[in-house]
Amino acid sequence: MQSVVTPKTEALQTLTIPKYKTKVKTSESRRKKYYNKYDSKGVSRSYEDYDGETIPIPKTYMKKVREGVWDWNSNGYLIDENGERVVANPRAAGTPNYESLSGNNFSSGYVKPIVRAKLVAALKDFYRPFVQEQLEPFDEEDFPLAVQWKCYTTLDRSSFDLSNFWFYYKYLEDCLHEEEDGDGNPVTQIMPDDSIQYVTAPARPLLYPIDEWEDRKFVFEFYPDTRPAINNHPFWNDS
Repeated sequence: MQSVVTPKTEALQTLTIPKYKTKVKTSESRRKKYYNKYDSKGVSRSYEDYDGETIPIPKTYMKKVREGVWDWNSNGYLIDENGERVVANPRAAGTPNYESLSGNNFSSGYVKPIVRAKLVAALKDFYRPFVQEQLEPFDEEDFPLAVQWKCYTTLDRSSFDLSNFWFYYKYLEDCLHEEEDGDGNPVTQIMPDDSIQYVTAPARPLLYPIDEWEDRKFVFEFYPDTRPAINNHPFWNDS
């Protein structure tokens, strides 16, 4: 299989992203959650038949209900001996909420659309200063591009699927052709678009193991796609 980037080809430009993000803060303070005997449809849950797995309430709490120490109020909330609603997330309540950046989260619909939009915006905001400081607009003769992505990361964490890193490049590419930042302020457009007219070999991550997590980084190298199949095709020669 022919390589898109030959050993003698020099990169047109290089972009280094140090300490790439793995999570994004989605709120400053998580709201308190409370135990309620009714579900979202108003149907009573069978807490009395709690088996320790399917009903989200600790056995010790249910024991207090059976003993009459705690009870349910008229709205279905679990209340303690002082009549106060019992908090279901005492450790998390009031602390910042973070969402992990994951290809599965972006593609499987795991996160809500509003949260997904926050993740995308935060990732672009993270990339943008590096893009604006390190890259210059490509010349027309530089296109189409082949992008090489070196992923420097540690191997001491749990096993991970490198192909799930796809979103990191996807949203970086968006930053390359944008004309405004998230607040509507003008930024330097690095390329006109990310269509095949300009990028014929999108990046895939190449793993480079490192020892220290603090040294993690992405390095994106931009090369001209010199393959004859591309150079000799009228689509690019006539454009």
